[in-house]
Amino acid sequence: MQTKFLFLSIIIVAILMFTGCWTQKRLQGSQGLETALTSDNPETGTFVNGKRIHPVDDNGKRKRVSIEPNIPDGPLSGPVYVAPKSDVKWNLVFQEDFNGTEIDRSEWSMYDGPGHAGNGIRSPQAYTVKDGILVVTAQMINENIVSGGMAHRRNYKYGKFEFRVRCEADPSGATSGVVLTWPQSERFPVDGENDIFETLTNPTREPMHTFIHFGPENSQYHKAFKGINGTEWAVWAMEWYKDAIFIFVDGELLWTLTDTDAIPHNPHHICIQLDAFKKQMGDPVKMYVDWVKIYQASK
Repeated sequence: MQTKFLFLSIIIVAILMFTGCWTQKRLQGSQGLETALTSDNPETGTFVNGKRIHPVDDNGKRKRVSIEPNIPDGPLSGPVYVAPKSDVKWNLVFQEDFNGTEIDRSEWSMYDGPGHAGNGIRSPQAYTVKDGILVVTAQMINENIVSGGMAHRRNYKYGKFEFRVRCEADPSGATSGVVLTWPQSERFPVDGENDIFETLTNPTREPMHTFIHFGPENSQYHKAFKGINGTEWAVWAMEWYKDAIFIFVDGELLWTLTDTDAIPHNPHHICIQLDAFKKQMGDPVKMYVDWVKIYQASK
């Protein structure tokens, strides 16, 4: 009887050890990836094998991801690191240096109407060009925040969008500077929105942010760039491919997105906006753009 009990005990221990070893090996193979891809913030969802599992409410409906100014650093979206495509040859197809005395209306369409989310108004008068710099000013005029937005008239499917930009601090926390690409179809959010440079309303403009919007429920990927201050001049770039988006700051790759469900596959154009998030603000705030360049990959 004791021998039989000992034999069964050995078998049970062996099974447990085997199961434990297998489980440990499985975790070792994925633990680093899961750690890198999972955020403590339940609003950003979790990941399985690099694919985003969207948060849902009690009825099973997908939740909209928060874009509040205090949103924590978001997760990466695929492999922990994906090397940039160094073999791509880029052809410069558009360059704007703002060397004139006014905006070239044949290349840029100026917003003229209600402000962001109905806050204030957007007016072409918010933009000036001086000494090779585009300036958009947000300020109180007749008890309204008057700011501006402008959209490039050319659309591109994939490519490289690059620009040199900075945005003043806003102690009143009322404005957000953003340079983005918007779908030619105007079908937002289904056809995406790539917010490459976004300050949000943090008064100090640090950290900086990138958001990728997609899908009918306005799902979003987000990355906060700690240590990067939007009040300082920097060159931002997005390399956009059918299977990846790379975000660079001053030539350094800082974020990679590889979820093809989130990557837009339709033409977009670049936009420059200083958006109002409140009805009132303090002193005027300005955003500056030195130049814009757009490239297409050689075929």
